[in-house]
Amino acid sequence: PVAPCAANPAAARGWREQALMEHASVAAFARFSLQLLQLGAPADLVDAAAVAMQDEVRHARACFELARRYSSEDMGPGPLAIGGALEQTDPTAIVLDALREGCIGETVAAIEASEALQHCEDPAARAVLERIAVEEGQHAELAWRFVAWALETRPELLEPVREAFALELAGARPGRER
Repeated sequence: PVAPCAANPAAARGWREQALMEHASVAAFARFSLQLLQLGAPADLVDAAAVAMQDEVRHARACFELARRYSSEDMGPGPLAIGGALEQTDPTAIVLDALREGCIGETVAAIEASEALQHCEDPAARAVLERIAVEEGQHAELAWRFVAWALETRPELLEPVREAFALELAGARPGRER
């Protein structure tokens, strides 16, 4: 447990928002694990997805602890809407989701945690950010490995993946709206 400190509503809100995103990532990795099984992915990818899901559980817990540390409220996850989460069975859509959520989203999450770490003075928060930065980077690496495997086993996905990357890169240019 993290020792309490002075109330800081902005910090509490920020850590709560981070905790809720990490909590949602638990469900995203649960879905991804099922999709890997559906596609017949190698066991090492399925294993890594299970590890990533447990990482996200730890991230959510740690972020909720930090949120509580900066607040007098008891914070924790609530119900998570999962309607339609398992409807996507098309291999192309699964790979494109992994590209956006994993290759790009997890890479950005690792960079954001690393950047936040550079400006953080609270030792408890620093420890959480260090772990998140490393593990989100590992999650991104898992997504890249999955996309590489998918392209190797389903070459017809190469063009949709190229197009998706081109769109993401075009949207990431400074001055362009997404």
